[in-house]
Amino acid sequence: MTAKTGNDKRHAVTGLIGHVAAFWRSSPVARMVAPILCLCYDVMMLTRIVFTHGGGDSAAMKLLEHQWGIPVLAILCALSVVALLFRIRMPFAILCAICGLYLCACLLQAEPYLMLPLLFAVYTSTALAATAERAIAGMVLSGLSIVCGLWIATFPALQTDILLPESLLASMTAILALWSRNISQRRKGAALVEAQQQRSLELEQERDEERRRADVAAELHDSVGHNLTAIIALTEGLEGLTQEPVEGAIKSINNLARQSLGDTREAVRKLSSPVTLRKTKTGTVELCSWNDINPILQHARDIGIAAILTETGRRPDDLAQADLCFRVSREAVTNTMRHGKNITRIVVSWDHLDNGELHITVRDDGKPTLNKDNRAKGTGFGLAGLVTEVTRVGGHLHYGSSSGQGWTVSAIIPQQKCPYIPVQEGNDD
Repeated sequence: MTAKTGNDKRHAVTGLIGHVAAFWRSSPVARMVAPILCLCYDVMMLTRIVFTHGGGDSAAMKLLEHQWGIPVLAILCALSVVALLFRIRMPFAILCAICGLYLCACLLQAEPYLMLPLLFAVYTSTALAATAERAIAGMVLSGLSIVCGLWIATFPALQTDILLPESLLASMTAILALWSRNISQRRKGAALVEAQQQRSLELEQERDEERRRADVAAELHDSVGHNLTAIIALTEGLEGLTQEPVEGAIKSINNLARQSLGDTREAVRKLSSPVTLRKTKTGTVELCSWNDINPILQHARDIGIAAILTETGRRPDDLAQADLCFRVSREAVTNTMRHGKNITRIVVSWDHLDNGELHITVRDDGKPTLNKDNRAKGTGFGLAGLVTEVTRVGGHLHYGSSSGQGWTVSAIIPQQKCPYIPVQEGNDD
């Protein structure tokens, strides 16, 4: 309990310091602190000279001997305060200007009056320098200005008793500025890394969203496209039928239409919902099973096509392989019903090998009504899209006609061992 309280206090102190630092960096009011302090300091020193007639300061008493002495010093102080107003925008240029004003004050032996603005300029130039070389140049310039200025003020001999305190102040200011610069660079680096991570996360989310929409569009194309193809075939076959076949065909059309409406609603729900993946009772993604091919073949039988499924080997417990197998087989049967001519037979063959591979072959005995490459073209949601998906899992998919005798779709799907896929929580409404 004590350790937790201590950590909370440290976090509170750190957060308070962070807020103060952020205010100091960004607030225009905070930027006025240095010029105001220098102005107050200069007014106090000049007032002391005027009302105390030098106050025991030999340099100030010499200035009073000349009518231009105090006005010139006041002008130098005012220029230094005005220059500090622009120190954030042009740190190195302002440092050079204040160093020049400091040397002018040294000619009047009034260097203490410009020392405080010089320290603020040194700090700003070092902390905000664009490069390390610029920061070092600023520190060297200020050091030379202090040494030269004191040599001018105490010519011909350099008084070390005055040089050491001012050099110590300048060194401490430079060290504080370097420490502040280091913290600022670390903060900027952390902010840059965070921004890059956030951008990567946004790009990943955009990619997942595009993939989700593409999957939904492909599912809509496959499921609804197959059902509508079957409906078209059934309605075309109603001509010349007796009463009993017509009744059965209408029943199949009704079922297909209802299923297509449900699939369309589900696709629209997924496209408008923030939920990326659907969730089953077991917590896995909804995938089609091996037996889902039976209604597809029944649709072909309803329009008078002999649809046969042959299967060898043992079905593996692989949901991903079963789902991809179903979608390849469904798309092949749908294309046959949609584009084939004079089709009387469709044979779907599934061969499960001992190494886990699945060989799929879908053949029909019709005559393609399109040119040889037309089936390979399309929206990218049919077989052309499945080629990419099968290749992604390490398989192969080929399709085409053999000397104009029917259409054949063949695929090899390796074993995938579908893992658990986490599902994003969300509202189903």
